[in-house]
Amino acid sequence: MSLSSIRPRAQRAAIVLAVVAILVDRFAGHVHAQAGPRTTATPQKLDEDYTARIKKATPDARILTELVDHMPASATVPSPLKFLGYVPGEPGHMTYHADIVRYYEALEKASPRVKLFRIGKSEEGRDMVALAIADEATIKQLDNSFGRFFPDRDAPWNAD
Repeated sequence: MSLSSIRPRAQRAAIVLAVVAILVDRFAGHVHAQAGPRTTATPQKLDEDYTARIKKATPDARILTELVDHMPASATVPSPLKFLGYVPGEPGHMTYHADIVRYYEALEKASPRVKLFRIGKSEEGRDMVALAIADEATIKQLDNSFGRFFPDRDAPWNAD
């Protein structure tokens, strides 16, 4: 499928998401280059129930990696299990768009390392969102840059 076959509004949304990804990558690389390698004094505690449910719901263990086979435990940031009552992707559960956006809003409220951007409306009238997760310094830089280039009120992708 070529970009020319996608509706104009979807094209603009895809371009905005690409710009967000570039900005996050640019600022994240800049901050990490200054900070040096990260070290953790103590291993991060895992949410054992969530981790077990991920493994149970995954039909082929070959697709699990150390990046997705567990959920870190947090006293302040809700896991999808705590917020939704299930692990997204578990059999018998479907997560609706509105619930995903509400979860993203809860993440943004719970952590200064999360920023939710509303980048327009879909053809069905749903909010299109971009979620940035990074260290606090990167989020602050991203917030300033994103706001300067893509103000919410007069967003070019909202124009018909």
